[in-house]
Amino acid sequence: MRARSGPAKSSLTIRDIARLAGVSAATVSRVVNADARVSTAKRGAVLAVIEQVHYQPSVVAQWLARGTSKAFGVLTADLASDFYGQALKGIEAGLRNSGYHPIFASGAQPAEADAAIDQLLRNRISAMIAVGVFREEKLRELARKLPFVNVGPRIAGLEDRCAVADNLNGAYEATRHLIALGHKRIVHITGPSSNQHWRSACSASTTRCGKPASRATCG
Repeated sequence: MRARSGPAKSSLTIRDIARLAGVSAATVSRVVNADARVSTAKRGAVLAVIEQVHYQPSVVAQWLARGTSKAFGVLTADLASDFYGQALKGIEAGLRNSGYHPIFASGAQPAEADAAIDQLLRNRISAMIAVGVFREEKLRELARKLPFVNVGPRIAGLEDRCAVADNLNGAYEATRHLIALGHKRIVHITGPSSNQHWRSACSASTTRCGKPASRATCG
């Protein structure tokens, strides 16, 4: 039986790469993390070894070294929702090939959402995107800690971080379309009672159309 001459490729560490490239472990770390403070010759030697042995850096080790991850936390009320699902797909597509990746968490109720936020923060995320309606005070607290965008209602004091859907005109156009089709009895099925933004938009839109709607609440 032939003796193994070195570590398996799957177990290679930065120190192994450094030994093979004839540089220090710190130099390998800088190359892996795209730090400019490496000479062209040393960078080339390290990259050649990495390609030769198919080295894959430890993502966890990189997080620990930087104190943050190359991940965006994405908070939504419901991962299975068709409505929110389209937004989540857009976020995933937007991050593709950017060097960042999304970590998804959900929470429909305030306590669940707060726990989801804490879970995302424990993953040392670099930024957070909230998709839906959540406790505004919790989102303000979050915005003080890291880069943050809210895809949902406008939040006082965070207007420049909110991507706001035009619920009023959207509801108005939907109601007007139903009226144009000849419908006279229109029912608005709402989400949780805490979601006042949709409820207010639909109420205002049916009033504008002159056709007050009946309302049923779900959740």
